[in-house]
Amino acid sequence: ETYIADYNVEVFDDLQTFSPVLEYVEDGILLDLRPIVSSCRKYVYLELRPEIDTIIGFDETQRPIQLTEYAEDIPEDIDDIPRDVLITSRIEYLDIKHPRQFIQEFQNTVGVPDRGLLVVGGLGRTEERERETGIPILSKMPLLGRLFGGEGTHREYTTLLILVRPRIIILHDEEKYAF
Repeated sequence: ETYIADYNVEVFDDLQTFSPVLEYVEDGILLDLRPIVSSCRKYVYLELRPEIDTIIGFDETQRPIQLTEYAEDIPEDIDDIPRDVLITSRIEYLDIKHPRQFIQEFQNTVGVPDRGLLVVGGLGRTEERERETGIPILSKMPLLGRLFGGEGTHREYTTLLILVRPRIIILHDEEKYAF
């Protein structure tokens, strides 16, 4: 997800502009996998690093930026005032965001035989929400609403399972079977 992390202030001919600095935060499931084939070509060593990134929300803050305006029309007969005399200065506050993330990850190295199956698990989360159910009109009626509706807590458990089946491909042998 993209968010505004900061602002760059640029000045062109006494005109100040603000360009936002956009940053990207990962959200979802990431899997870093590095296979290493053994010298005997019978095993694959897998360096695994699964990761679940969840954006919980954004914290908004305000960044103060100083705006300045300079004099343009200074009479020619006044010689002791420089042409870039500061007339006004004020502070503007621009909104920036910082993501709050919940990150689960682990790293492991596992040896698997060629065409063997590896099952990796252990990353998961529990989500709890309040729910209201019922018949649309009847559940909202005073006193009778309890007969036609209800409230409760909904818990959802999610577990990530990764299945990996490495296969060592020796190009010379594969070409023999293909032709």
